[in-house]
Amino acid sequence: MTGLVSKCLMATSREIPLSDQDRRELVKFLVEEDYDYIMTSGEDGRQFLRDILLLGHKGFCDYTDKELAMEAHQYEIMKEPE
Repeated sequence: MTGLVSKCLMATSREIPLSDQDRRELVKFLVEEDYDYIMTSGEDGRQFLRDILLLGHKGFCDYTDKELAMEAHQYEIMKEPE
């Protein structure tokens, strides 16, 4: 996923729209990451789900290209070993 995220970050920084396929892949990645976190993180995952239900979530499909690329980049940073 790192290659796609880097490519999308570069494209959005130049105001180049993402392809439909790239958008689908980023949305799928973000949804799967959140789902896995909710299902495997015990109390933290349940709190995350409660926050989504309480405060709402605009949905990754409604993110701009730049928001999608930045969010995917943040997810990858959070997954890196310390």
